[in-house]
Amino acid sequence: MVLAAGAVGGGVAALGIKRGTVARTFPAGVQETAQAVQAALVDLGLPVERPRVGTNLAEIDSTLEDGSPVFLTVRAEPRELPSDPPQTRVEVHIKVFGDRPRSERILDRVEYRLKNPAPTIPSPGAFTPPSSPSSPPGPILPVSQTDEPELAPTKSP
Repeated sequence: MVLAAGAVGGGVAALGIKRGTVARTFPAGVQETAQAVQAALVDLGLPVERPRVGTNLAEIDSTLEDGSPVFLTVRAEPRELPSDPPQTRVEVHIKVFGDRPRSERILDRVEYRLKNPAPTIPSPGAFTPPSSPSSPPGPILPVSQTDEPELAPTKSP
């Protein structure tokens, strides 16, 4: 009987968690969307914790000011044909049973960042190729006024 009560309680909790998840699909690949998610979190003053980004799936964690967890899942949607553009679903889950207004705000910011990417900052220790060396500009010479050149001599017939 105790096991049955635990199973029912677990099922109710799982249903509450599923209902608390807010999702939206974006017309972009997983890598691009994961970068937008991280930029959106930073924009909103939330930390990016333990980002795990793969080819078809990314999981990014964060924390609200009060210590409540924020879980973001970025998943590639299946394509009907290989030539179809990529679609990526982002799921946001806040706290135990969700927080729809905050989740929607995060998703709105992800959409903004997909349209307006943040400048990429290289991670510490990442190799950055040196910029191509350019020769420094030469000295600036004063412009002098010269006399008008004389006319070329004409040949007489």
